[in-house]
Amino acid sequence: MEKGGFVPGWATMSRRASDQPLTAGELHLLRWGLGCVLALVSVWGTFFFDLSGRELLGPVTALLLAVLTWPRLPARMPELVWRLVFPGLILFVATDIVLNGEPLAAMLRLNVLLVAVRAAAPRRPREDQQLVVLCLFLVVVAGVLTVAIGFALHILLFTALALPYLLAITLSGAAGPETEPEGWLLGGWRRLFSRLWRQTDWRVVGAAASLYLLVVALATVLFLVMPRFQIENSLGFLQLKNRRSFSGFSDTVKLGELTEIALDTSTALRAELSDPAHAPPLPYWRMVALDQYRAGTFSTSRGLSRRDHDLGETRELFGLLEKAQSGPVWTFYLEAGVSRYLPLTGDFKVMRFRESRALKANMAASTLALREEPQSMFAYRVEGLDLAGVQADGDLRAELAAAAPKAVADYPRTLLEVPPGEDNARVLDAIVQEITGGAPASAAEFVPRALNYLERQHRYSLRSALPPGAADPLVRWLAGTTPGHCELFAGGFTLVARQAGFPVRLVTGFKGGAWNGFERYYMVRNSDAHAWCELLDERGRWVRVDPTPGAGAEAAQAATAAGRAVEADSSWAARLDTLRMLWYRRIVNFDRKAQDDAVESLKAASRRTGQALIASMDMYGRALRDWVLQPWDFGRIASWAGLALGGAGALGLLWRWRHLWGLRWLRRGKMDPVRREAGRWLRRLEPVVPADPGYPVWQELQRLRYGPAQRGSGFAAVFRRARREWRGRR
Repeated sequence: MEKGGFVPGWATMSRRASDQPLTAGELHLLRWGLGCVLALVSVWGTFFFDLSGRELLGPVTALLLAVLTWPRLPARMPELVWRLVFPGLILFVATDIVLNGEPLAAMLRLNVLLVAVRAAAPRRPREDQQLVVLCLFLVVVAGVLTVAIGFALHILLFTALALPYLLAITLSGAAGPETEPEGWLLGGWRRLFSRLWRQTDWRVVGAAASLYLLVVALATVLFLVMPRFQIENSLGFLQLKNRRSFSGFSDTVKLGELTEIALDTSTALRAELSDPAHAPPLPYWRMVALDQYRAGTFSTSRGLSRRDHDLGETRELFGLLEKAQSGPVWTFYLEAGVSRYLPLTGDFKVMRFRESRALKANMAASTLALREEPQSMFAYRVEGLDLAGVQADGDLRAELAAAAPKAVADYPRTLLEVPPGEDNARVLDAIVQEITGGAPASAAEFVPRALNYLERQHRYSLRSALPPGAADPLVRWLAGTTPGHCELFAGGFTLVARQAGFPVRLVTGFKGGAWNGFERYYMVRNSDAHAWCELLDERGRWVRVDPTPGAGAEAAQAATAAGRAVEADSSWAARLDTLRMLWYRRIVNFDRKAQDDAVESLKAASRRTGQALIASMDMYGRALRDWVLQPWDFGRIASWAGLALGGAGALGLLWRWRHLWGLRWLRRGKMDPVRREAGRWLRRLEPVVPADPGYPVWQELQRLRYGPAQRGSGFAAVFRRARREWRGRR
């Protein structure tokens, strides 16, 4: 085109529009990268949601990052390798099921491997669609099994990546046959990103984002109106063992295991009261009772386990306090991976579940447990809960008197069992002699003396080492002055009290907790894990004894007597825990009643908003009417007229010089705004101005559009002349 010649309309397009569209190779590279990123996002859900397959996460991530960095790597692998992959996966899942006996966990691990293989292997559009389905299956299963709050963010991120991935698959399929284009590896990621930045129409991106948000909003509305059920109870084969199970809350506890749990600060239990005024200052959340001790390990004996009573599927369970006075209603929320034993402070009046649950009760141990450990947060409600920590068992003393000593002690003789051997007996007898002075003592007399002895001999410490020797570990600790944690104090008291003739069992659970200042409930963390004892006194009552120094039993009693309220936790950790509880209440545990309540809340909120809007409009209308009806003197008229003229003048100046401000701001490689404006006027004048190369307006606009970049402000006059010409000739 000669300088100063006529410029046709098609030549006035922007530089970005004049770029060539993405080639087939670039589309192939784009969908390759999006597929690898989508696979990474999906498989990492097994880590964040703590599912089976975490052990495969490291190798799978390394493989996907390698093929994402070097896309030509899969093509260099022999074809025989890809042919042998799928038979190897079938053999893997069959071996996994046979060895572990967990079909669902094996399927999850197989799905992780399938995602990795499909993402790393050479892919055609058909294989890309298979990859999307595999990733979606992994994401949905993670959400169904864990119902964690992170699932909402995970599914939103997955959808935001899957939509452009599907678009790239569609465009790649429309560009040609399902074959790998030549030279798709030559461009590189940097060049592809640069081309995408220039080719992207942000109006389309904005429309797609709006459509995405609309879909999310519609899905939210459907969620509110659609009924749901607890899938883990309805489909038994979906039971999955949680990988975060803490062995300290099972029926076997080794010395030190409970302390390892206490090093974790994550929330394990939440307890909500209908009336926060009745919140105890320092509750003991009782879970497991252990009667047998052998060489540093407390456990539930076989005799005690045989007294488990299977209650079957039930939604309502009545306790021993059926005639108890009505008190606050407790709602417990137990996290997955803590235990199948339900935390309670004592006997209760009635316990209710949202859906039928398979339960096991042990009246001798005063424990209640689920048949299977829950795989997600589990809630239940208790009325008439006893906080005293005293449980009656009047028949046990008669049973102990009638039980003949055996070579192998069975329950209830295990409640009096101490480590065998003369050395162990000599140490325990010496300690009992020092505590009692050789005189018989009742339980009320023996307990404080034994606690004082343990506090004098040992300091409390989470880090402690047992003294060396051939005797029993607990006996060695009792004989020395080594510091100890709660398990050592509780275990030591158990052996000393048994040697003195008192039946004692060790109890594990939680002690205390932080009071959430936002939603008004107890936050019990794993760091609150604790061990204490229960001693059978002369009246056949199990009395709670906490031998750990500074355990706070006396402080709790003093606080209760003084009427001191529980201190509230208003930290960011409490805020995040509140969010977790809102997720469970409003999303996971969202039943029909909650749906009706939510709809009524929305109606009430809409009604209040409409009434407030009408009241505000009426108030502002009355204020405007009063303002208009005020006397209009000369000063008032002059001030408002001056303000109106000043505003009109400012708007006129902004409109007149609108081409000056912001024209050269944030160019960043895009077309010069002056050139873009000149091209716009050339397109507008083309139908009405004669195609005369010597026409002055054409020459000036062509100079601004195709000539050197303008540094001054003379272009504004050119645009004004073009406007006058367009108005005069149209």
